[in-house]
Amino acid sequence: PNHPGCARSVKIEGAPMSVAGKRSRNKVAIVKGQDNPKGGACNGEPDLVSWKLEGKMNEAADQIFVDFSPKGGPKDLIGKWDKDGIVFPDGNKWTKKVVE
Repeated sequence: PNHPGCARSVKIEGAPMSVAGKRSRNKVAIVKGQDNPKGGACNGEPDLVSWKLEGKMNEAADQIFVDFSPKGGPKDLIGKWDKDGIVFPDGNKWTKKVVE
């Protein structure tokens, strides 16, 4: 990962309604995380920066489109589900962890 030890969470919510009263086919994805303001790993760092982004899930629920532009990244970065996590085009993978 590009940010080892930094928290990432993805929550899928229902599809939004349009102003015309029709429901979108794509569900909303709320993506949250924390980064080390110095870059790199978060492990043991006391002052982490939290962020929240929005995206959408495709109908097949195997791809996520996230707008990373508020963090200086691309507007529609595509992540693909790969058995145990989300893989992005640069090879970065967010591995699914079970929260107990």
